[in-house]
Amino acid sequence: MKKFNLRSAGYQFAIAMLAVGLAGCASMGGGAAVNPAVGTWDTTVESPQGDLPMELVINADLTGTVNAGPPLDGSFAISEVVAEDGTLNFKVTLEFQGQELAAGIETTIDGDAISGTVATDFGDFPLAGNRKM
Repeated sequence: MKKFNLRSAGYQFAIAMLAVGLAGCASMGGGAAVNPAVGTWDTTVESPQGDLPMELVINADLTGTVNAGPPLDGSFAISEVVAEDGTLNFKVTLEFQGQELAAGIETTIDGDAISGTVATDFGDFPLAGNRKM
């Protein structure tokens, strides 16, 4: 007959509890903070042609798209994304009337609000919006 070893049982219990605790931490994201730029933003760009609505989608891996309403009507991939210290900057090439239009977008994020500038060869235009809830 095998003897029950209280010391061995105690170690096994401690290891089991440690494993449960670590699994709980991993399921909560391990404490990693989510970049405040990540999300979907409803924005408007003020241009000489009028207000241009744009939905900005920023993924956790800092890829994303600009989904533009009229007159651009399209989805455009963003590149060269830098999101740090409350700022979000990136480049995008839009298409308008068969022509490509390169833009550099620099923004500041304040909670669920975003504001900044869209810089193009035709000038700089203000951008403002809010995070979609």
